[in-house]
Amino acid sequence: IFPRIFIFDLNLDKIKQDFDKDLSTMSFENQRYFGDWVNYNGKGNVGYYLGTKFIHYLNEKYEFEDILNFDISKVKKEYKEFID
Repeated sequence: IFPRIFIFDLNLDKIKQDFDKDLSTMSFENQRYFGDWVNYNGKGNVGYYLGTKFIHYLNEKYEFEDILNFDISKVKKEYKEFID
């Protein structure tokens, strides 16, 4: 059996696509990514995994201290690049 992270890694592109597609209509009540009580294709906590991957992506391009100072427009720009 594969470890959970490895399975997530195999499906990273699909997770990115689904999260981005859901984002415009996502609310606390209907989101399926954050928490072990929600279900994204049979798995919980997928949003935390995706967020970690996003931070790792940013950390490859920028110093961590610089990331902390990003304004929201910079975060959105980087998110779009990460998703694509």
